[in-house]
Amino acid sequence: MIKKLDLYIIKKFLGTFFFVMLIILTITVVFDTSEKLEDFLRNKIPVGEIIADYYVNFVLFYGNMFSSFILFLSIIWFTSKLASHSEIVAILSGGVSFNRLLRPYFLATTLVVALSLFLNHFIVPSANEKRLKFENKYTNYASIYTNRHLELESGVLVYYRWYNLREVMIERLWIEKWKEDSSGANIKYYDLQANRAYGDSLSNEWHLEQVFIREINPNGEVLQEYRQLDTTLSFTPEDFGQRDNHTSTMTTPELIKFRDQQLKRGADNIATIDIIRYERTAYPFASYVLTLIGMAVSCEKKRGGMGINLAIGIAAAISYFFLIKVTTVAATNAGLSPMLAVWAPNLLFSAIAIFIYFRTPK
Repeated sequence: MIKKLDLYIIKKFLGTFFFVMLIILTITVVFDTSEKLEDFLRNKIPVGEIIADYYVNFVLFYGNMFSSFILFLSIIWFTSKLASHSEIVAILSGGVSFNRLLRPYFLATTLVVALSLFLNHFIVPSANEKRLKFENKYTNYASIYTNRHLELESGVLVYYRWYNLREVMIERLWIEKWKEDSSGANIKYYDLQANRAYGDSLSNEWHLEQVFIREINPNGEVLQEYRQLDTTLSFTPEDFGQRDNHTSTMTTPELIKFRDQQLKRGADNIATIDIIRYERTAYPFASYVLTLIGMAVSCEKKRGGMGINLAIGIAAAISYFFLIKVTTVAATNAGLSPMLAVWAPNLLFSAIAIFIYFRTPK
């Protein structure tokens, strides 16, 4: 049963959380606006469109992304204030155990975690799609892929040296088609090479330049050369690669389906997709670990006051995000399991949280 003490702390908790989030997001929006103001003015974008199509989704994305960190700072802030006013001492002196005092903290954290999980898996991807469409339309971004091998269809192998997503232009495109002969051996029967290829992002129409085609049949080879060739291929530019954060526009069920498609094509971004999928659950659950650490380091009145607690909190948060970066790079480049890479920081900091918890005077 929730009592007055629980309501008091939950009110302080959530009030501080949303206040800190408002401050941080306001600063973030100001910096982002200053960076993109030239694009906004050049394209003469209505203010209403900037707010509705971009900044509403911008705030939703970054607010949810940094929710665990903001929650951590909020706990340190308001718990330090309670400790400085001797409220923590009064509560514990009144017969309330330290474990009982933790209950409203974890109740409030559970509300934030549940909301974050729902947003991560189902709502934020849609917001990201709108935000990225706005950026693609009005702002400059660079996204280049190089030296990729793909199997876009069964028996259809594609290689390209360089792909500019913004201009939908490929340099050194190579397409091979293979099939089984009567003996069961794989043989190549089609080979297309193009120095440059320009695709239509909405269709399968392609414009090729300096094209060489070789078709192999039982009667021999047929060679064709073209300076320019407009043709239809069985795939679109999206099949060659998406903007790096394109996967952030997919709900989790869509992301799982996309992963299966990429796996069949032999794509090399499977680990990255898995990391994104696991992060959507692991990051919100990090809030529980950070809640215990934040409360444990802030519940004592210290000579340095709130400042020393915030310094400890920021140092811990930086260490946490640095560890995340190290493990995700290891998963992407060194073969570490994506699930282990994403959850390892939570497991390590859980051990640290438990150590701090038992060291905290109660």
